[in-house]
Amino acid sequence: MSASTPPPPASTPPPPASTAPSTTSQAPSAGTSPAPAQTGGPSTGTFTGLPVAPAGWQQVYADDFSVDASSAQVGRSYPRLTLYPDNSGGGKYQTELVDVSGGTLRMGVQGSGGQAQGSALTITNPTTQWGQTYGRYSIRFRADRASDSGAAMMLWPDSDVWSDGETDCVEGDFDGTIHSFNHRVGANPEQNSLAVDTGMSWQDWHVSTVEWTPTAIRFYLDGQLIGTDTSAVARASRHWVIQTAGTGSGSLQIDWVAMYQYTG
Repeated sequence: MSASTPPPPASTPPPPASTAPSTTSQAPSAGTSPAPAQTGGPSTGTFTGLPVAPAGWQQVYADDFSVDASSAQVGRSYPRLTLYPDNSGGGKYQTELVDVSGGTLRMGVQGSGGQAQGSALTITNPTTQWGQTYGRYSIRFRADRASDSGAAMMLWPDSDVWSDGETDCVEGDFDGTIHSFNHRVGANPEQNSLAVDTGMSWQDWHVSTVEWTPTAIRFYLDGQLIGTDTSAVARASRHWVIQTAGTGSGSLQIDWVAMYQYTG
């Protein structure tokens, strides 16, 4: 985790379960634009355009955010997304900065009275209604170029105990480059076991995938393996968290997400 990105979150009660989707065919490329959104809802948690899950994985949730939703409607339209305010006393996370429009989930950043403001949510497993032990997580994203602003998309322990393992699938400042980190498990969790600077810009569309198995953490960007860590592999159940924060003006934009459970 870099110094400028938000701190780890506290848990909130999970929402009701929804129906898990089946897998489909051809994946959209990283450079194409999101599909138009529709009104209505809630989201079914399924969409065409994802590849069949690779061997050893079963898709349990996916969404391409095809249902428009204001900040007040996101929780009802997307029951697998749990939004929450900052409860550390810093007031960083604002649910009002999250909405869905035009086929894109937007998580905003903005400065308010000199204080960094952002947003945070958890994408929950429909079966457990929170996290899972081992998994595969894919997300197509980009961000506006905003100074003093950034995002972290991470796997965070259900226990809220840092030493149980943090994996930062994608992290960094929006005016910098995309990074991935895997933290040490056990002693000294603030230290990275693996750190990768991809050199890639946040302003382009990218697909990030992280595979967490009993033996390794693997990071992929746009289909290319960019890092593998076998020395710090978490064993505890973890959930998928996305956070933004900053004093700039702009947003993280998410075209689609997909979650898989490990089947060996």
